[in-house]
Amino acid sequence: MKAMKARSILILAIAAFAFGFFGNARAQTSTGPQVLITWKAVDSMAPAAYQGKALPGVGSKIVASVEVISNGGFANLGSRTIYWYLDGGLIGGGVGKQTVTFTANGYVGIMGLRVNIPNYPGGALINTAHIQMMNPQAVIVAPYPGKSFSQSPVQLQAIPYFFKTSAANKILFEWTVNGEAVATKENPQNLTINLAGNAAPGYALSVNLILQQSDDPLTTARASTIITKAN
Repeated sequence: MKAMKARSILILAIAAFAFGFFGNARAQTSTGPQVLITWKAVDSMAPAAYQGKALPGVGSKIVASVEVISNGGFANLGSRTIYWYLDGGLIGGGVGKQTVTFTANGYVGIMGLRVNIPNYPGGALINTAHIQMMNPQAVIVAPYPGKSFSQSPVQLQAIPYFFKTSAANKILFEWTVNGEAVATKENPQNLTINLAGNAAPGYALSVNLILQQSDDPLTTARASTIITKAN
């Protein structure tokens, strides 16, 4: 239970941190123009009720844009040359190039997305957004206080995070209970376990979950939990 809670809290904490500090990047100037970078992972999966920022993984497509706030409004950048750099390498640029689309690097970590507007009146404007990348995550929701159940059936739910797709039907769910595979073809995200009436108090269910992206078999995530019958 502690491990499961810790995993869920970790996902929410990382995403909240990314949303608060990495989601937008604003040039820290007390006066003068401010540079605002925003970005979005186009194909990162998160549940509808999730309030954090969907983080990209290795190979995810990302769209970023820049605005300059000056004199209480957005400046017209249509005639300004704008250059974009990812971890120091030029990935795009040109007159009025306020938006750039790129693929996340081939490693999990923090990417630095820098924008440079060299010909802005008063001097060049430069700012960097730090984008946290994540491996896909799997969470098993077990709505039983203390991981203790009192009656059958036992119902669990799988929640995928940060897979490189927005299509739920591209996620394959593989459940095992006490080492035996369980078929959940009709609604694979949910697991229902029916127990015999003579299951003794303390009887344990060891549940393991593997999630795999069907069009990218190397993109996987795992989770596990143990719940027991109440005394």
